[in-house]
Amino acid sequence: MRDNTPYLRRMVLSLLLLLAVTAASAARIGDVNGDGQRTVGDVMQTVTYIMSPSDVDESFDTNAADVNRDGSVSVVDVMLLVGIIMGQEEEPDDPDNPILDIDDRTGADPADGL
Repeated sequence: MRDNTPYLRRMVLSLLLLLAVTAASAARIGDVNGDGQRTVGDVMQTVTYIMSPSDVDESFDTNAADVNRDGSVSVVDVMLLVGIIMGQEEEPDDPDNPILDIDDRTGADPADGL
């Protein structure tokens, strides 16, 4: 298995440069530390979780980190979170938002408050 650590570190550094300005929003999907905002801190904690889950504190919310609601936390969730912070992705509370479309395998409805 290939070690993706250098790639992830470069990606995080690039994202930090892009995220000089953070967006405040109500505590929702992407707010992994529960401070009521989606910020670079949430991105960093999510990347840390992906690289080494034991290195995040117990307040890390894996449900909030699973932005695309596929059942796992991955680089895709990081990229979606960055897009939300930068205003390039729709807010995930919108039931018409494709980020939260759950595939037919789960039978879940995003409007039910996953």
